[in-house]
Parts: sequence; C-alpha cells; structure tokens
Amino acid sequence: MPKSNVCQPRVKKRLPLIRCECGAEILMVPDLEVMSNAIETHVREHMQKEKDPAQAEVVAERIRDELIVQVLKKASASPK
Repeated sequence: MPKSNVCQPRVKKRLPLIRCECGAEILMVPDLEVMSNAIETHVREHMQKEKDPAQAEVVAERIRDELIVQVLKKASASPK
C-alpha cells in the first residue's frame, strides 16, 4: 500500500498542480485564501535561503508572480 504523502504517477497527472522553478509542486485548491497562503508559505522558504534581505525580496516577488501566473492560467483553462 502506497504512503499517503506519495502520489501514484497516474493520480498525480490528474491533480491541478503548479510547479515552482525549484521543483516544488503546490496543489491548486478553489479557496483563494488557502491558495494564497500556500504560495506565500513557499515564497517564504525561498526568502529564507537568501542572505541579503533586498535580494530575498526580489526573489520573493519573482517566485510569487510566477506561481500566480500559473494559477490564473490553469484556472482560466479549467472546464466549468
């Protein structure tokens, strides 16, 4: 029996995921606040890796924008 935190490849293909440039995958959910929190949590992970606070903000904005664009594209392409 597979572990609960590991998706089988065929199931994973059907899940609405967004992918960060670092390889992390974030499950899309219909609740805007929850989706925003998931993105911000991931953005903070990237910020913590940067030593320079100014660079951390640049990285955060770029990652945030890339993830939001993916969410909007997938949401607009979803069947109603």
